[in-house]
Amino acid sequence: MQGSLNEIDIRSILQLVEVGQRTGQLMVEAYSPAASVVSEKYSDRFKGNCWLVFCSNGRIVYAGESEGSLKRLRDYLHRYKLTEVLNELEVPSITAVNAPEYGYLWVLLEQNAITPTQGRSILHGMISETLFDLLSLHHGAFNFEMGSPLAPQLMTLQINTVLPKIMKQVQEWKTFHPHIQSPSQCPHFRPRQT
Repeated sequence: MQGSLNEIDIRSILQLVEVGQRTGQLMVEAYSPAASVVSEKYSDRFKGNCWLVFCSNGRIVYAGESEGSLKRLRDYLHRYKLTEVLNELEVPSITAVNAPEYGYLWVLLEQNAITPTQGRSILHGMISETLFDLLSLHHGAFNFEMGSPLAPQLMTLQINTVLPKIMKQVQEWKTFHPHIQSPSQCPHFRPRQT
């Protein structure tokens, strides 16, 4: 299954994955509305981010950006005062499947640096963040490739349970437009003039 986000929205794509109990990887790439028509192989024409959503039997196992950065995982570990633990880890073997965050999360679990409850909480947050970004997209392309599930699995999220919550968050966030135009935008406070 592949196409353009002009033809079908992310919500509908994920619902099709769930109803069909699909296992594999959904790749979504954003591009500007002025970009030329998407090629069959999703080549160099894309300008922007790329996200991956790993599914197993129609449920989400993991979702994140494809860039391979561990910044987001570091942010989550900061909440548990474990930022430095990540620097001491060896590169996990699971990184070969385009999910370094997920691989490092598993190493943290295996070394008992985080508890399974903390791991599930981090994973749930990562999936929710990614879905928030994806549900805000209107221009881009997607490709769902059937394949083996991402393993091992810490948890799975039911799409029809998580989507309505995230969609509500996106709608609430949009009420701040035009004051805030991007979820990445940060407020800057000026010192009070006296």
